[in-house]
Amino acid sequence: MPANEHFTMQLARQIFKINTAECALVFFRDDMAPAYLTKRFDVTPDGLRIQQEDFAQIAEMSEETHGNNYKYNFSYEKIASLMRQHVSTYAVEIEKFYKTILFNYLVNNGDAHLKNFSLRRDPLLNSFVLTPAYDLLNTRLHLPNESVMALDLFDADFETESYQVNGFYSRDDFEEFGIRIGIPVKRVNRIIDDFTSRSKMANDLLSRSFLDNKCKIAYSEMIDRRAAALQYSYKNSEHYKNKG
Repeated sequence: MPANEHFTMQLARQIFKINTAECALVFFRDDMAPAYLTKRFDVTPDGLRIQQEDFAQIAEMSEETHGNNYKYNFSYEKIASLMRQHVSTYAVEIEKFYKTILFNYLVNNGDAHLKNFSLRRDPLLNSFVLTPAYDLLNTRLHLPNESVMALDLFDADFETESYQVNGFYSRDDFEEFGIRIGIPVKRVNRIIDDFTSRSKMANDLLSRSFLDNKCKIAYSEMIDRRAAALQYSYKNSEHYKNKG
């Protein structure tokens, strides 16, 4: 697990240019067991705490009020709605959020729940902004039956026609999601194209990771499958064009 999280965080930062928490992988001297370390980003260099809340707190959801599964009973679209309410620089921050959701899909992160997204106050902007991304990992590498995503993309059980026909999220879904959260469609498509292109650069970094060879192969295959899904558009398929 430590090598998985370390590689996934480095993949996000180095290849996909996502702002992530600083991290490192260290090995204990006695048995060379790995340990994942991450640097706190809610404290200034002089020790002052920065105001920060995760989206479970922002949504006022907890185990006591919403049950054991509260972190997963939400949608990414609803998180975006909360961002509209609390983030004055929404147009900038929502693209960061969108890219993180795309990345989580590519790497099969089925644990990107409410508490794994947070806002903090930026003293220079005097506004809340997204924190650096944290807790990024490929959950299917260790739990093969884990969901590809922790939350639904859309609110109110909405499904695109593509999802209804195919049963998986594709380019059509992420295009619709981007539009719904306020990103211009041309910008949405540029981001998707950029991500599918960057996914091809993952293997070089993967080859230098601390994952064992079996995990490296499995991780690479999973990224390839998700990238293919992001490139697939039901709206542009022959089946869709001929269905009438």
